[in-house]
Amino acid sequence: MQLAERDREVRVIILKGNGRAFCAGYDLSAGLSSDAKGAAGGVSAATDAVNLRETLRRLLTIWDLTKPVIAQVHGFCLAGGTQLALICDLTVAAEDVTFGIPQLPVGIGFVLPFWTWLIGPKKAREVFYRIGSKMTAAEALRLGMINAVFPPDRLEAEVLAMAESMAETPSEILQLAKRGINQTQEIQGFRESLNFGCEIDALSHQSDAVKTVNALIKEHGLGKALQTWRQVV
Repeated sequence: MQLAERDREVRVIILKGNGRAFCAGYDLSAGLSSDAKGAAGGVSAATDAVNLRETLRRLLTIWDLTKPVIAQVHGFCLAGGTQLALICDLTVAAEDVTFGIPQLPVGIGFVLPFWTWLIGPKKAREVFYRIGSKMTAAEALRLGMINAVFPPDRLEAEVLAMAESMAETPSEILQLAKRGINQTQEIQGFRESLNFGCEIDALSHQSDAVKTVNALIKEHGLGKALQTWRQVV
């Protein structure tokens, strides 16, 4: 994306996934997920928060680009994958996409503010007070979390057409529009809320529940943990 940022011929960037999903989230298979290193690796909450802020800094690269980015979402978009999709300027999904939060209690706070900004606090409570909540593309569109939904076989063509239409806008105007909208959200506390989410997530990694689940993953594997975590937490 930074290469595209420097390319004067590029006005709009499209981010999409390969394979059966846009992104299934952070790797939990070893019990050492990016979202739960504090619990699994014995890292202090302070160090954990620093590590999480570094991950957030990389995600905010998309936000800080002068050029708009469209997320083209297909298949599953889960947990940390939703951070990647929602930090983009526009998020466009196939009709059969499933959005969701972590299927295990491996932390709370890192993904949460991304959703809360877009769907509002009441709906965010409904989603994040239940482990593994999921949402269809149609509901995400209704709530304003994403911009558009298309049949899977039309998704790529529709996103390309959207990007081409945006690219007709003079580059300086397009960049200033992004800057103006971003700054409006910044004044309202957008970046601060994401950074505070790192602190909440780091604290959650010190909880007995998260430590127990990560030990379960490490000893028995992710599949077993998904099946049995409610019996041990």
